[in-house]
Amino acid sequence: MGKWRLKKISQRLSLGILLIVCLYALTGCWDERDIEERTTVLAFGVDKAKEPGMIQVSIQVPIPLNISGGSSGGGGGGAPVRVFTAKARSINEAVGKLQNMVDEEIDFGQTRIAAFGEEAARVGLQNFVDASRRNPEVRRLQSLVVVKDGKAYDLLKVKTDLEKIPSIFLSNMIENSAKLQRLPRLTLGQFYKDLSNTSIQPKMISIKMEEKKPVVSGIAAFKGARLVGFIKQKDIANFEQISGDGRGGGTTIHITDGSGHLGSLTPLKSKSHYDYRLKNGKVIIDVDVNMEAKIKELTFQLDIRDKKNRDKIANRAERHLEQESQRIIKQLQQDGADIIGFGSRLRAYHHDIWKQVNWDQAFKEARIRVHYNIFIRRSGVGN
Repeated sequence: MGKWRLKKISQRLSLGILLIVCLYALTGCWDERDIEERTTVLAFGVDKAKEPGMIQVSIQVPIPLNISGGSSGGGGGGAPVRVFTAKARSINEAVGKLQNMVDEEIDFGQTRIAAFGEEAARVGLQNFVDASRRNPEVRRLQSLVVVKDGKAYDLLKVKTDLEKIPSIFLSNMIENSAKLQRLPRLTLGQFYKDLSNTSIQPKMISIKMEEKKPVVSGIAAFKGARLVGFIKQKDIANFEQISGDGRGGGTTIHITDGSGHLGSLTPLKSKSHYDYRLKNGKVIIDVDVNMEAKIKELTFQLDIRDKKNRDKIANRAERHLEQESQRIIKQLQQDGADIIGFGSRLRAYHHDIWKQVNWDQAFKEARIRVHYNIFIRRSGVGN
């Protein structure tokens, strides 16, 4: 009787293993296509066309035969990428036209950059958001950029000295700046999240063409899917510190009034604390930014071993950064774009206040004050 039971159990176990193996083999990839049978899109661009109601969509496609290694040397002698463009009434209509220009099916699974001309972004990107959300192949980790005073098509056509493929150069530049906490980490997936969140507004990286070369020019502020303004490149450090997303880059300040003496500080650590309260129907926000920094450069002679001199530099930096922070916040309030995330913290940690206000209007009227506390830990090379 025992042997019969063991035999029965063994048969069932074997059948179960066989069933699992069969199921695993049958699943596969329902939409599998060989990479050689795809036209890979590395960069995607949207511009406003001259014709009313029309958009211009561009794609940057690599030419494998002309690519040899990652640097600008070598290769097959021809252009490493080609840009195709089409005008249409919608994103999908434009992609359909682009499909007729290439010999393989267009694939967005490896797209590194999605770029938008300033005009198109100011009109609104709801068309792009809807089309990309419905396409499961669209890469959510791709970087989003707005071309300030320019067109996405021109960005996709640019040539770079340090990388054969422009979109990879631009993507690496943005990703490395984010790792160094000099830029916020902004992706398509993050844009989706912010767009669906009533307590924060979306943002993108701003790129400007200078002497036909792309440079980071700041942050593009959105209200919903529509571009409403920009934060300048020199203000990104303040933005990062206020929002608590990073320590930001270096800050150059005037040490003494009217002297022309300059000093540069580099943040080592930065931590922000937020205090919220409601007074007479108005939201009051106090932001304390505690920063450790080192002196990077002085344009004049000063004994920085003396604590009084270090404190003098720190105090001057505090006042400078507070003034710049207030200017940035005032601009965002005028645009009605809370891209810093004041509303997110209010909703998460002070829900009683959140329920009493309409944040879209309350943000414009909120009294927001920023206080810096800077401690100079390293003075650099002494005199």
